[in-house]
Amino acid sequence: GLDDFHEGEEYVADVSATMALVRRGQGAESKGRLRICSKCLVFQPEDVSASILKFPYRYIRSIGDEDKEFGGFPVECEQFVQVATKTGAETRIVSAFTMLKSKRAVNFQVHYANTGEYLQLVKRLRDAASLKDGEAEGVVRGILAEVTADVQFDMSRLGHREVALLQSHLWVRRVKPLMEVRGMLQISDEAVYFQPHPNFSSKPVKR
Repeated sequence: GLDDFHEGEEYVADVSATMALVRRGQGAESKGRLRICSKCLVFQPEDVSASILKFPYRYIRSIGDEDKEFGGFPVECEQFVQVATKTGAETRIVSAFTMLKSKRAVNFQVHYANTGEYLQLVKRLRDAASLKDGEAEGVVRGILAEVTADVQFDMSRLGHREVALLQSHLWVRRVKPLMEVRGMLQISDEAVYFQPHPNFSSKPVKR
């Protein structure tokens, strides 16, 4: 259900988080995944009936400092996108999206990870998003290379008699309707494997 992206949008990272939307002093919390992309932040709640929220960097007025005690960081936005979802048999189906023009303070609390690292990543991507297209792409490519430097293809997915034909995986893009998925390609003497990264699907590797 993440097909609602701009062309040229890159997934950069993804982390378990709790989002608190603050409005008129009232806060509503929900748990889910914070998807960090090259042009926006996307919050995908665990509750599949809840809307996915998308915060384009160009509408984010400020990104605050890390709150060490709370393990999170605040974001203030002028407007954001609410993506209504219906649940199909296995997956969310994006039905419609609405641009909500209301100023909101949003707090993201990061779980099981270093908040400071993710906050720096978000700030760098937001800065890059304000550059000219060519420059922005260069910065994003550099950030992607850093983020994926230690990522390896999971060789345990190959059968015990299969032999990998590539010395090392290749970074490729799998093109789907409205969307490109970045990941690692490995070829064996029996099959072609694609391991998306970051992976938003329920299957770790596509054979």
